[in-house]
Amino acid sequence: MYDAILLVQTNCTPGHEEEFERWYIETHLRDVTALPAFTAATLHRNGEVPLHRDQPAPEAKFGYVAVYEIEGDPNVAAMQLADARSGMALSEYLEAEKWSIVYNRISDRVTGA
Repeated sequence: MYDAILLVQTNCTPGHEEEFERWYIETHLRDVTALPAFTAATLHRNGEVPLHRDQPAPEAKFGYVAVYEIEGDPNVAAMQLADARSGMALSEYLEAEKWSIVYNRISDRVTGA
């Protein structure tokens, strides 16, 4: 089970969603999970779903969020990622602005009955 997650929110150049998603899923997620501390990763697209009955879907600054599962010390994971970053191929459709944060897991996974 993972000890922390790294969330990375990003956008792609409009009109290049297919190429961006292919690169992220087939290349970037695999590059990051090749690092010892990162055990799994998924990419998610904004679903533009209203969360309250009488309100529209909230506007999101970023269209994508990647969730990376970290096993062990997240500081070690961050160092591994920083060291590997220069050797990773980045998509030409990845916009420069992004938002990243690490959250430490504090509970077991809860599922419905």
